Amino acid sequence: MTSLKYFINGLTLSRIGLIAVLFLIRDPNYLFYISLWAGATDFLDGYLARRFKVTSKSGERLDQVADKLFHLGAFFYLGSTQTIHMAFVLLFTLREIFVVVARYFNWLESHSNNLGKIKSFLSYVFIVTAAGAINISFQNNDVFNFVIVISEIVIIGFSYWSMVISFRFPRSSEK
Repeated sequence: MTSLKYFINGLTLSRIGLIAVLFLIRDPNYLFYISLWAGATDFLDGYLARRFKVTSKSGERLDQVADKLFHLGAFFYLGSTQTIHMAFVLLFTLREIFVVVARYFNWLESHSNNLGKIKSFLSYVFIVTAAGAINISFQNNDVFNFVIVISEIVIIGFSYWSMVISFRFPRSSEK
């Protein structure tokens, strides 16, 4: 079981490594394939850990960190290519920083809620779609730009909403 746990954590860590590769290569064609891999491994690592009963707090935290770093890296990359808006990247980044700090101080639940999981899924779909548009030179189309703006609004909405419902409010017995 220990080797299976290392394999699963390796899947998780691959998301971080691939973002580094993307910034070293600086070729937008790779982002499409890298984000497909990242989305697949994000699903697969959690599924395998639960299926074979090798879940752990450290594995859950590693998955959260890998997701945050991958999304931030991909969004900064797409922002630098002017495929998405830097205002979106800034709002997303501020939320992610706040979540990390708030979890450290125990202001937020440590586990991801369902809205956070939806935000993560939508982020992967958004990254794959935007990267695919770069590959087929579709990003200067009015319809594409409209879809980008709507997607950014939806992702920011889910991001902040999932954060708000994760706040730990003191119970009357804790005051």
